[in-house]
Amino acid sequence: MLKKLIEYLLLIIFMRSATGMPPEVPTMITLSFVGDCCLASNFGAVSGGSFSQYAIDNDPMYFFENVRSIFEHDDFTMVNLENVLSDKRLSPLSKPGDQSSNFWFIAPTSNAKILSFSGVDGVSVSNNHSGDYGETGLSDTIDAVTAEGLEYGSDTKTLYFEKKGFKIAVICQWVYTAQSPSLNKVYDRLDAEKTRSDFQIIFLHSGTEGTEEVDKWRINAFRKMVDRGADLVINSGPHAIQPMEVYKDVPIVYSLGNFCFGGNRSPRRWTMIYQAKLLVVNNKVTALESEIIPCYVYTGASNNFQPTPIEDEADKAKVFEIVRRKL
Repeated sequence: MLKKLIEYLLLIIFMRSATGMPPEVPTMITLSFVGDCCLASNFGAVSGGSFSQYAIDNDPMYFFENVRSIFEHDDFTMVNLENVLSDKRLSPLSKPGDQSSNFWFIAPTSNAKILSFSGVDGVSVSNNHSGDYGETGLSDTIDAVTAEGLEYGSDTKTLYFEKKGFKIAVICQWVYTAQSPSLNKVYDRLDAEKTRSDFQIIFLHSGTEGTEEVDKWRINAFRKMVDRGADLVINSGPHAIQPMEVYKDVPIVYSLGNFCFGGNRSPRRWTMIYQAKLLVVNNKVTALESEIIPCYVYTGASNNFQPTPIEDEADKAKVFEIVRRKL
């Protein structure tokens, strides 16, 4: 895939040279996205084998140790941060339904270093756990990640990344259902970003949890986003990887799955890093290639909170079988 982009780049330079035009060197941009990162335990509890205990016992670089080289060699890495970061004694908000089946994830602000020490550049706080401890918890989380030099995107704030004058907008949004007002908000935000940026990515948190099947309403909604001008649509939330498709030449990733996930001792084991590699000429994307890097969510007998690229070919095939499954 990288070879094809390089060949295309060289062809452009050759053609401009052959016509007497000064060679214009294209810009290559590599973007990495991963799914749900819960760098916390339920209620912040510290117990044997919990994420909070691992964070006490290990250096912040431990958790992304096996993927750090990937993140450090791209241009921009983004994760979905599905927990609160705060050093205050906050009260959890009540949630509808059976309280025993709900979770409230919180960790010290120092856990933001897990991301900043590992080549992560941006986080989305558009999900159903960023508000577990109210507005104060969300505000503290934003303060914690920005203090580490990370950018953030939310339901009200678009994240921007720029390289050599090419501006990329990442629109983050938590969408509950097909009838959710936040869905129309995505379309409105996308329309607005067309005049503010050169390339628009929608990074959503939505979908039925615990399944590899894609909700029909999301297929319709995500394709509509492409029809409205989105250049790339990516989703997290179902806690399982799901198929991706290319619709009208635009990649749609229906679920990235969990990544570094402290919310479960034995989550689904398969995950992936999704990379979009852009070739930009004259401030326009002339080629976009997608790459899937299959990963394990954990490598021990139970969750050791250390996602790792898969080398075993049979296990890789299991990931690709899901990702390439027809909708």
